[in-house]
Amino acid sequence: MAWTPIADDFDAYSAAVINEYVGALNERRQALGHGTIGTYAEDDLVPNSQTIIRAWQQWIEDNLGSFVVSHDAGVERAAGYYDNAATIDMYPDLAAVFSAAGIVGYTNWRRFRDDAFFAYGQATEDDDYAIEIFEDLQKILNALKWTHGNGSGWTSLGESNWKLVTASGPTEAAAKAAAAAAYAVQVPVSNNTAPSATSDTSAGWNAGLERVYAYAQYNTGAPPCARKIDFYYRADRWTLNEFDPNGDFNPGYIEGRANYFSMIGPTTDTNIVSDRFGSLSQPGWSPNAGPVMRGYFRVLWPAVNTEVVVRWTAFVYQ
Repeated sequence: MAWTPIADDFDAYSAAVINEYVGALNERRQALGHGTIGTYAEDDLVPNSQTIIRAWQQWIEDNLGSFVVSHDAGVERAAGYYDNAATIDMYPDLAAVFSAAGIVGYTNWRRFRDDAFFAYGQATEDDDYAIEIFEDLQKILNALKWTHGNGSGWTSLGESNWKLVTASGPTEAAAKAAAAAAYAVQVPVSNNTAPSATSDTSAGWNAGLERVYAYAQYNTGAPPCARKIDFYYRADRWTLNEFDPNGDFNPGYIEGRANYFSMIGPTTDTNIVSDRFGSLSQPGWSPNAGPVMRGYFRVLWPAVNTEVVVRWTAFVYQ
């Protein structure tokens, strides 16, 4: 279903037309987890028209910062826009939404009196009930259709997802070989929290290998507007901390996903589970300090800063 076109015969006092805007607002309200507002009858509109409009404008201004920038000059960004992105753009203010919506020449709501432009800002009771108000509302609401969320950082979903071995040897090569051999036969276990391991190795060469994978999850709830949604997930790199005998920190290395990627879509699911972060193949040795050390080491792989971009791809009014 599309918007009723803004034309000379546009009837702003028609309950059917006004309730299109109620429906559009409710889709966006539900996407943010807000409650819905009620529809209007014909008799509600004449005495309350500008009050109704001002309430809609206020909700948009209060909540635009919860929407991801989805358009450029009125054209929706491609589905993969945030692939490989380091940050997510959120609308900072109303002017940014006007720009994204392709509105040129002004950055706030238009107001009219005596059939002529009067000022910018929210509607007041003394303003004309002009169709230009609805032109602005349509374009602005069209640009509010992607949202942002944070996923859970870690879950194994009950699968065996963690392997850890430590081994010693008279030389670095021997320690690495012993660790690799032990890793090959180590049975993985299920671990639903970010695992860590410590080893106090006061003499000889000591090597440790650890590899985990996890899933990230995001729950949209179950709003009626969740007809079709696309997800983009980002998880920062897993972290590996290594300490040498002197207590100095050496940056380590671990493979992990640090980019947004198209995870699933379209879908009507509300609880979304990502691809695995990482795998159970044998990890490589650190290219920085190296995981072979004399002394104490601790390794920790948390899944951190998991974020999602949710594209609401089947709003009725968009």
